This record gives sequence, structure tokens and C-alpha cells, in this order.
Amino acid sequence: MTTLAGRPVGGQNTFSFNTGGPAIRASHPSGETTIDEDQAFALALDAAPSEESLLAHVSFAVAGLPERLGIRLITGEVREAILSTIYGWSRRPHVIVLQARQRFPSGAQVRLMWGKGVTSESGVATEQDQVLACKVREVFTAQLHCEREHRQAACQPIRPLTLRFSNAVAWELARQAVLIGPDTQHWRPEIDRDDGTTQYVTSITFKGPFPESAALRLELPEGLTDDAGRSLANVANFPLQVETAEFPPLAKFAARFGIIEWKAGPGLPVTQRNLEPEVQAKRLQLGAEGATPEGGAPEGGVAGKHWRVSPEQVTEVLR
Repeated sequence: MTTLAGRPVGGQNTFSFNTGGPAIRASHPSGETTIDEDQAFALALDAAPSEESLLAHVSFAVAGLPERLGIRLITGEVREAILSTIYGWSRRPHVIVLQARQRFPSGAQVRLMWGKGVTSESGVATEQDQVLACKVREVFTAQLHCEREHRQAACQPIRPLTLRFSNAVAWELARQAVLIGPDTQHWRPEIDRDDGTTQYVTSITFKGPFPESAALRLELPEGLTDDAGRSLANVANFPLQVETAEFPPLAKFAARFGIIEWKAGPGLPVTQRNLEPEVQAKRLQLGAEGATPEGGAPEGGVAGKHWRVSPEQVTEVLR
């Protein structure tokens, strides 16, 4: 090889490079994702790996376990069924599906270790580790929540009781739960928005009011499972006994306004509940007599105006 001037080209004339061994380009589920105890992982690679090197250098590190978990490769119809649920993955090149040889502990931190030494079919090996971090979802549990006056108090009987699930549950199953009270009283659960298309729920609500100072029993349907088919880890807590407190103190008018007769000694009823035996109260008159210079209420009175409706204008009351 020469230049345009006819001089020979010198210097280095041999070059080499290494593309590296098979590396993970995409994964499903992706990193920092909550996974199942028996999760299968689909990995899209940049080169086809040898099965022998995968089994030797790919593993799972699980928090709390002293040794790493080995893998098994998923092939055949099971592999195709898994990839068919992930949009576009069945057409990707160099895709493998693998799974740990044993189930992960619930709630554990897990790392997929794509180790140094994974070799391509052409014999090129990886020179550094790749790590995908994720967390196993918690065990399937159900917990009842209610409003209380304080931590040690029983549930308020005028407020709803809510049963919350740690994972999604089929509404057809959850709606079979029942809250049973004294004298065969019972309540069925509701959900916030049920338009007839709801399939899964994470909570159900029992709306009161419930009897005060009563013992209620929450029963769940047999065979209750979450969306992964897992049974309740705290199933021994059910049927669950629930205690209600006394009705809270109350003093209120029957409505936001009242219509009373003119000069007929009228009165508006006031509802009282669980107040002291003798309630200190006083009657205030409505009128302008004794009004303060600032236009406020007179002493012992209530600021406001009378509006008298004649018999001929009685329909004006509605307006």
C-alpha cells in the first residue's frame, strides 16, 4: 500500500478487538421489581450463550441465605408460553428463560448474578459480572382496619370496617366475606367503584352503623387465594372477632336549617347522645333589640333576621 506520492505506508497494520461474552440487554421482569416466589426471568442477550457456562456462572444471591441458588433453563412449550405473555419478546433474538432451582423466601431481597465467565457459542467469555436486583413480594395476608378513639379502644360503630389484602384478590371470592353481628345481623362487603367490570380488589369495606358495645365476627370464604393462587398466611386468625365501642358523644340539630311557626312557642329538636346527665344549655333570642354598635348579636341573643311568610305565599318556603 502506497500514498498518492508513491511512498509505502508504514506503522501498525494489524488490529484486533473483543466484543466480550454474552451480556444482558433487557430483562423481564426488570430490575427493582417485585417478583413471585417462583419467578421465571426472560433475558434478552446480545449473543447466544453456551448452556454449560450458564449453569456454571449464573445464579441467584438471596439475602439471608449463605449460598447462592443455582438456575434451571426453561425450554419448549413452557418457554414459549411465558414469552407469549411479554409483548414483542417472542420475536427477539438470543432470548433465554431461566428460574431458580428453589422458591425464594417471601419478602427477600434477590439479585440475579450474571457472572464473569459466561461464554458465547463462539467461545468468547464475559469479563465482569452483571447484577439485576429485585424483591420477592410479601406473604399473602388480610388485615382489618377501623377507626378508634385511641389505640386500645374498640372500633367506632358508626364508621366503616375495611379489610385490606396484601395482594389482589378476585372480587368474586372477596364478596363472599360476611360480617356477622348479634341476633343474626350480617353485613356484606362493598368496594369503592363497582361498575360490573371489577375483577380484582385489594380491599373491601363493610359499612355501618353497627351495634354499639357488640361482638362481631368476620368470616372469609373457604379457599380464599390471591391472584397468584397463594393461600392466606394468617388464615388461622379467621373467623376474626371484632369489638365495637359505645356510640361517641353527639349533640346536633336534625338538619342544617329549620322552619318554625311565628309566635307559637316553637322549638327545634336537638339530638343528644352519651353527654353528661345534665347538659348546660341556654336559649338565645333572635332579634335586633340590644344589638351592639358594631352590628353584632345583642347580649343574650343571636344576630339574624326574621322572614315571615304569609299563608298566601306558603309555597315560597320551598324556594
